[in-house]
Amino acid sequence: GLQASDSGDRYTCQASLLLSDRDGRALAAPRQWLSTSSARKPGLRQMQWLREQDFGGKTLVHMLARLPGSESMDQLQGVLWVARVPASTSVVDLRSGQAGALSKLSLDFGGEVQVMHKGKPALQSQAEIEVRLRTGAADAPPLRCIATRLADVRTGKLLAQGFGLSNVGADVDARQLAQWFAWSGEAEPCLRLMRQGLALCGGMGEPGDPHMFKRLLVAAQVATTLWRGQGAKGEWAG
Repeated sequence: GLQASDSGDRYTCQASLLLSDRDGRALAAPRQWLSTSSARKPGLRQMQWLREQDFGGKTLVHMLARLPGSESMDQLQGVLWVARVPASTSVVDLRSGQAGALSKLSLDFGGEVQVMHKGKPALQSQAEIEVRLRTGAADAPPLRCIATRLADVRTGKLLAQGFGLSNVGADVDARQLAQWFAWSGEAEPCLRLMRQGLALCGGMGEPGDPHMFKRLLVAAQVATTLWRGQGAKGEWAG
């Protein structure tokens, strides 16, 4: 959320953030958009712009903080995407044909690997099934549902559980998809640094300011660089 310097007009700033698929590092924030709160369609404008760019033949997978509404799902056609979804998301389990919430599905979690969760070691495991959204068309292609759970290393107590949906093919395994979900969530606070960066670049300005988007771009790149520095190790990072 951003506010114009003098008039007090409020905007939502949406930005694209490119991450490495190898280690989740933030690479760049190449484009920003402003909208009013009543005109939000998170991710769709970024997706359209990114589809028009040349990434030298590299595959682009869109990480969506949430799944667009049913009226916007057609805009996901022809692109690869993964989306974090709430446990209450209603789907059809293609194994049985039964409909219900993701939280009610019967899942078979695989082997556990040790990860860090909120600064402490935890055991992570994944499960995968094929589903179809109940709000989608009957002939809609199936989606991969990836469920991830984190358990306490010593007691086995469940610490967290999350769900994601994706149309990415089987050449990317469930563990890699789960890692992408985690990286996208961890990187979200990066762009929140833009507000401070924008203040250092001269502020939001007013509607029609020809330099507004240049300042947003500079602020986004500063935020990306700072985010990488915060997670870096070694003397140079200081």
